[in-house]
Amino acid sequence: MRNVKISTRLYCLVAFTLVVLAATMVFFLNYSYSELEEERKAGLAQLDATALGIFDKYYKLEQAGTMTREQAQTAAKDVIGAMRYGADGYFWINDMHPKMVMHPIKPALNGTDIIPDEGSERQVPVRRVRQQGEEGRQGLRRLLLAEAGRR
Repeated sequence: MRNVKISTRLYCLVAFTLVVLAATMVFFLNYSYSELEEERKAGLAQLDATALGIFDKYYKLEQAGTMTREQAQTAAKDVIGAMRYGADGYFWINDMHPKMVMHPIKPALNGTDIIPDEGSERQVPVRRVRQQGEEGRQGLRRLLLAEAGRR
């Protein structure tokens, strides 16, 4: 090591320091992203619980005879249709077929079959979401759908 010039040693020290700094930044950026994603999932779970609470409220009103089934379903759809989260998130309602019951951004989809054509890239995610619901499991799926504010 004595034969190496001092400038070369300094360059190696600076290069090593930069590599360690870059590795540390990458680690913490990845960690921060994971934490933010977990926070978003927890927030969405709370919003889902809120939506389920709305359904439960109108179901109880129907059961008590305060509202007819049609009135309760319409009121629940109106409230859920008005719910938003984030800049472009929204809730929709579909049945187990799945047929679209209420879509707040594209009302033309209401009453339509939302199973994509066989072989479509969207076929697999829609089937997985349906299977998850049939099994009573909770979870998040990323779907490319209409954005709020765009019709």
